[in-house]
Amino acid sequence: MDKKKQTGLWIPYDILYSDLTPVDKMILSDIRVLSIDSNVFVKNNKTLASMLGVSIRTIERSFASMYKKELIWSKISYPYGNHKKQRNVYIRNDEALKKLLTK
Repeated sequence: MDKKKQTGLWIPYDILYSDLTPVDKMILSDIRVLSIDSNVFVKNNKTLASMLGVSIRTIERSFASMYKKELIWSKISYPYGNHKKQRNVYIRNDEALKKLLTK
């Protein structure tokens, strides 16, 4: 399986002009872009913190906020039967997302 190579980050208008924090906007946009084909996002908090230049705690707060606003949902799995867990993050469909962001 080929790994996706990310070449940039596009922040859609509805996310850019929402009341989300800048970190929320970047993470939600990243989730949206990387989950287009597979409908799943698997970057971990450490990777996101490094990419955005913020603390892991900031990433945790961002995810908590987006879960609370029902913008995303996730499922924990243990791929290949090992003990290391993987968080799969899913974004709501675009229409539901637009309605939530324009409140």
